[in-house]
Amino acid sequence: MYLGCGRISLEGIERNVKSIRMICAGSGITPILAVLSAIMDDKEDPTTCVVLDGNREEGDILCRDQVDTLTEQNQDRLKLVHTLSKPSKGWTGRRGRVDEALIREEGRGGDLWLVCGPEGLEREVKRILSVMEVADENVVFF
Repeated sequence: MYLGCGRISLEGIERNVKSIRMICAGSGITPILAVLSAIMDDKEDPTTCVVLDGNREEGDILCRDQVDTLTEQNQDRLKLVHTLSKPSKGWTGRRGRVDEALIREEGRGGDLWLVCGPEGLEREVKRILSVMEVADENVVFF
């Protein structure tokens, strides 16, 4: 549970974080967006976030307007990476799945990892974070 200004409560234990990495795919953006909005709506909250959002096609990106608006309004605290596994020829963003290279590239500095998506994504992210030696208490699967 996000308490505000970098304070979180996990299993009844409260702690502070400075930076959160959020990995999602498909409808997994929904719980991620709830936490992201709570952080970004408070202009006094110094917490930074990186969101890695994987989808098949551009039209599959859920809540895109909301996430893009949050990103535009909070460029100093929020980085968003959309990646598509089946992009159109006109897609100018990242191509491919949320993979180890992307997670390593964008994951540096994360105190907490929030993950929500299909079972295959969650299983692969768990494996990658384990290889990266991210402690289990720093990873939350929705």
